[in-house]
Amino acid sequence: MKITAMSFNLRVRRLLDFHRSWVFRRESAALAVAAQKPCLVGFQELTGRMLAELAPLLPEYGHVGSGRNKDGSGEHNAIFYHRKRLAPLEWGQIWLSEAPQVPGSIGWDARFPRICTWTRLKLLKEPAVSILMYNTHLDHIGRTAKRQGALLVWRTIRAHQESFGPTPVLLAGDFNAGPEHPVIRFLSGEEELEGERSPLANAFADPQHAGKTHHGFLGGKLGKPIDYLFGGFGLLPLHGDVIRSRYNGRYPSDHYPVSAVFRLQRFKPRTIQIP
Repeated sequence: MKITAMSFNLRVRRLLDFHRSWVFRRESAALAVAAQKPCLVGFQELTGRMLAELAPLLPEYGHVGSGRNKDGSGEHNAIFYHRKRLAPLEWGQIWLSEAPQVPGSIGWDARFPRICTWTRLKLLKEPAVSILMYNTHLDHIGRTAKRQGALLVWRTIRAHQESFGPTPVLLAGDFNAGPEHPVIRFLSGEEELEGERSPLANAFADPQHAGKTHHGFLGGKLGKPIDYLFGGFGLLPLHGDVIRSRYNGRYPSDHYPVSAVFRLQRFKPRTIQIP
């Protein structure tokens, strides 16, 4: 069975973007998703107001997630799921900080609160099969926050493998890091980070040559990605792509959406040792 997914930073609503402001981009953003017909989408920089305007444009999708601020406002890392293919069993959210269960907490040297939203979903065609999706947005300034945030996301994935049992995993996000960064190499299973190793695999077969994903509304390909999709624990990436199309004559964001196809494998249960 194949699972299609997207990661899509929508750029937060800013009035000073003028003709590139969200009000002019929201239909293009919905068209970008509809064109790919993904089972799952992880959005970043989606405020509550943006969410309220985007959701009616994607009626085939439900969503989970909350804002990153203490009161639930602010940017969401919302996860959209196709209602005819998947149904959420539960969802949660952690703050990428020394106090991950404290809403609004800011970690290490981060500039803003950063979160990881997750959900466990069942496949409607195979209700006995579930998958776990995680959607995050690492800090763009704090070096320690980026490393520790990635480790906290991985430790959450690892803990869920213990609590839910072996479950296929999909990780989406804007990681604010190129493919050579230790955080991306760690999440791709290429090197250890602070003595830990991730078994996930990058959906880009050759991340160094995937091209840039943040383009500042200027388009183009030259550069490196900072937006990624990863799979593991029985969810094998087949291929990943950067979607550089315009919709209604405009780019839907200052980031290109990333799309990937995964194969759901049957695998033997195993125990994940937690140090």
